Amino acid sequence: MDYLLKPIEADRLAKTVARMQRDRLQGIAPEGMSSEARVHSRLEIRLFGPFFAGIDGGLCMKWRTAKEKELLAYLANQEDKRVHRDLIIECLWPDESYQKAKVNLHTCIYLLRKNLKHIGFEGIVNYENGGYYLDPERVHVDVREFRKRMKELKRIHHPNLENIREMLSYRRGPFLQEDSYVWADQEAEAFENSTYEWKLVLAEMYLRELDFNKAVNTAEDVIESSPYDEEAYRILMRSYAELGKNNLVHAIYRRLEDELEELHVRPSKQSCSLYEEICGRREIEKRGLI
Repeated sequence: MDYLLKPIEADRLAKTVARMQRDRLQGIAPEGMSSEARVHSRLEIRLFGPFFAGIDGGLCMKWRTAKEKELLAYLANQEDKRVHRDLIIECLWPDESYQKAKVNLHTCIYLLRKNLKHIGFEGIVNYENGGYYLDPERVHVDVREFRKRMKELKRIHHPNLENIREMLSYRRGPFLQEDSYVWADQEAEAFENSTYEWKLVLAEMYLRELDFNKAVNTAEDVIESSPYDEEAYRILMRSYAELGKNNLVHAIYRRLEDELEELHVRPSKQSCSLYEEICGRREIEKRGLI
């Protein structure tokens, strides 16, 4: 910024205004903002996988305290809601006295705002009517996008492959994978269940589209998170049968039997019928499996 001196010279004023307009068009930020924030208008926050907050591919938050980090994660997970101070205290400092917890919260808010300002994101943590929230216009949070896409898919009677893949692309790993927060446990379980349910839908769609290798890979992902889901095993058996790999059909059925044996149950009638249909009853009888 060029400082204007009195009396103002018309030529100098014109040059200053022209430079300011040029800088704005080129994405050059005002003085005091970090160089990387000049071309990034939103703070990137990722809660799936390892927690990340900062500029994607650039500066990231450096934490003074563990609670400062947890507070940002908590607020980022709250959509656009104003979260009352007392609820934050209850979730983050449940064992502290109210007065001490309130001091801790105000300290964390101060540190968080200072930290954000340092990387060029001043004014993101806001307070209104007793509650704190993150400016929704200036943050991009993966879990918010995941929830948004999932709500949209539930309103569509026949979602396509691309819609589902786009939603699942936001989930780079378990919710807050490297952090252990009590308030996050229920959220993590809900995200896990939603993910495996939509992956199961995706695997079935790949099977209908005759993309058997992708059906196999997606069904295996489902089994990794839900090892007793028989529908995923049935998708694997049908895919391998279409690929002409009957030996793998046998292996998958055996694998299902072994998993269910831990629960002292047998594969369902539907799974047994599919196996019989694929392999032929004579071969199954020969193997002594029924």
